[in-house]
Amino acid sequence: MIDINEFEVFLFDLMGTIVKEEHENEVITTPGLVEFLDFLKLENKKLGVVTSTSRERAYFLLKFLEIDSYFDVIVTRDDVKDTKPAPEPYLKALEILETNNEAAVAFEDTVKGLTAAKEAGILTVYITNGYSEIEAEEVADITVKNFSEILREINSSSLDGS
Repeated sequence: MIDINEFEVFLFDLMGTIVKEEHENEVITTPGLVEFLDFLKLENKKLGVVTSTSRERAYFLLKFLEIDSYFDVIVTRDDVKDTKPAPEPYLKALEILETNNEAAVAFEDTVKGLTAAKEAGILTVYITNGYSEIEAEEVADITVKNFSEILREINSSSLDGS
């Protein structure tokens, strides 16, 4: 899984990764997301959103979900010339956070997003949300169903002393 201590920056795609589903006026986050964000903040990690969504929509959704305060940087399609699958959005987030690709992990739910993060040299975690795609699994370094799965792994590692 992921050794949280090896990384200082955690970058999240918005649609499909943070926001699992969206129906009319209902927005559902990926299971375990808020608990994972809480954990990362307690560990003093830098957090960012890297999305192909517009700035207006990204800020609206993060504020609506009441998680906007978790993030140190938000890079949207309005902030770059080339969007995913180009690596530019991820490279911009790293530049703003004044860190390098080896210190970062990217959470994505599409081949386009995974490709962008990989081309930026970032470790990738494919969040399937129960809808696994073989091509995405082949691109990703790690595949998990949701953030609850990551938290279970972290908790079991700390319990067994690893």
